Amino acid sequence: MLRVIGALVIVAAIVIGVAIYFQWIDVSAKPHDGKTDINVGINRDRFREDVTHFQEKLQNIKPREVKGKIGAVAADKKTVSVQHDGGTMDLHVTEATQIHMGDRAVQIADLQAGMRVTATYAVEGGQNTARTIRVEAP
Repeated sequence: MLRVIGALVIVAAIVIGVAIYFQWIDVSAKPHDGKTDINVGINRDRFREDVTHFQEKLQNIKPREVKGKIGAVAADKKTVSVQHDGGTMDLHVTEATQIHMGDRAVQIADLQAGMRVTATYAVEGGQNTARTIRVEAP
């Protein structure tokens, strides 16, 4: 029983420490008439901002997917435009982008307008960065 209580105290101390570090709670002490008043304030707005920021980061880590036809390829600019049901999306191609046509790896220069593709991407620095581009069979 003492181990359970000890573990709960440790967990509570860690949670409180994290909350103070991220400024989700504020603890202050004020002497008054021979007593000390301790005030604990909860900063809900700061907590909501941090949770929203964390959720956005998680969404950017998880690759998204787009399917459509290649509208344009700019190998010199390392971009591929994909026309899909929702419009057109420009994808930035990096050295880490894996481009496949069937079972073989190809380069951005091998892509042509009109090819059907499925691409995964993540939003990085305000642009859509392609993780994979897979050319579908015609």
